[in-house]
Amino acid sequence: MDTASNAADLRQDLDADISVVLEWVRRSLETFKPLNSPHEGYAHIKAHLDKLWGTVLADSYRPIDRKLHAYNMSAAAVRYIIDLTPFKPSRTEADKIVLAIDAVHAEVKKAMIKHKPMVSVHEGYGVILEEVDELFEEVRPDRGRTTEAQKEALQVAAMGVRFVLDVAEKQR
Repeated sequence: MDTASNAADLRQDLDADISVVLEWVRRSLETFKPLNSPHEGYAHIKAHLDKLWGTVLADSYRPIDRKLHAYNMSAAAVRYIIDLTPFKPSRTEADKIVLAIDAVHAEVKKAMIKHKPMVSVHEGYGVILEEVDELFEEVRPDRGRTTEAQKEALQVAAMGVRFVLDVAEKQR
């Protein structure tokens, strides 16, 4: 098999892996109520990030628990994008969800090309925390409904997916 064919197969496998994780994010999203304010949205994301941290600290947690909290954190970030930012106005809720999930998929692929894989659950948590902090930098001065906040929330969601793909099943 030639190198180009191998690369195409790897890209196809990666797309399939990302799609599987994003299907779980979409399912988690169905359980979330609409958000009313950027502070509320940030609080939901941070609450799920804190639960993820608990699984990172306790090696006794099963990988499925880490995945669940990462899915929920990513879903909270997608909910933030859909409800609180200028993301595709005048679209139906279902259309917005599909478009937001597609945007997360593209952001994950972009990050995987640009950055090496996460090597541990601690590093993965740190990367996500950095993105959540950057979102808070938009929320705090009351800029939480801007396209910049949308970009930061998209990166939070993408890093949650990346966490699942790269390290959720690893021990410390």
